[in-house]
Amino acid sequence: FPKFNRETNVVEHEQIPFIKDPSIDVTRYFICDPGGSKPWVALWIGVISDGRAYVYREFPDSTMGAWALPHINGAGKSVGKPGPGQRPLGWGYVDYQTHFEDLEDGEDIFERIVDPRMGSATVRTKEGESNIINTMSNLGFVFRAAPGVDIEAGIAKINDALSWDDTEPMTDENTPKLFVSDRCDNTVNSMMEYSGQSRSEHWKDQIDCLRYFYVSGPDHVTESSLQATGGGGY
Repeated sequence: FPKFNRETNVVEHEQIPFIKDPSIDVTRYFICDPGGSKPWVALWIGVISDGRAYVYREFPDSTMGAWALPHINGAGKSVGKPGPGQRPLGWGYVDYQTHFEDLEDGEDIFERIVDPRMGSATVRTKEGESNIINTMSNLGFVFRAAPGVDIEAGIAKINDALSWDDTEPMTDENTPKLFVSDRCDNTVNSMMEYSGQSRSEHWKDQIDCLRYFYVSGPDHVTESSLQATGGGGY
């Protein structure tokens, strides 16, 4: 992501518009990339009326350790290696639901988006076969599967959100549309280190969440835009 840098895209948490001023209208999204043995990765992203999106919370965060560490494999590819943040937690569905809802502390989450492959993959339960989407929905934690589009299409959308004319001063019109809280170290590091050189790259999990976010068509949604309108017919 050549346009991403700390000076432009990383903001002090308390300076995020809807954190600094809670009266600012924001549409909040929760995006999740469930793991197998490693922890589920999640991002919370708020979109404000001008279309700017702010990653304001991540899981696992730096208190659990770095998600990935720099490493070049035997083929000379910069793919990273697992950091302490990838240590298995041994959590079940209820554990994740409880922890995520505790972090949100009553926030109004407009939509929860999940990896379409892992979210729909069949898993065996005591009651029979199910999947993450159905199991979490039964707990009241409702997911929508992100569209299953090519990785490159999602990467292009992230780069589009980062695009702006950096030869000119930043203004309300000339500005990137994606920012990350300085509390989200694992996301910042992944944005800085991700190379896209391998599907097994250890920097990719937070990037996957951003891909799912952008290919799902996120927007700032107001109450009036959700109200039903009458139509003709017979």
